[in-house]
Amino acid sequence: MELTAEQRRRKAEAVLAYRSQLGALALEPADTRRWESFLTYEIAWRLPVGALAARAGADAVSSPSKGRA
Repeated sequence: MELTAEQRRRKAEAVLAYRSQLGALALEPADTRRWESFLTYEIAWRLPVGALAARAGADAVSSPSKGRA
């Protein structure tokens, strides 16, 4: 999805609030071409209702907490 100018501005503001995470993305505002590309698009996907809850339940069953009796 292509973001509007206002959405790009808000995304940049949010990302810059977590500046320590930019290194993991190998991204910084000084790299204008990549920075603008990063701000232009947002990806999202739809999940069936309950998919996350079902997955969380499966994870809990397959990896019980340590130290429980």
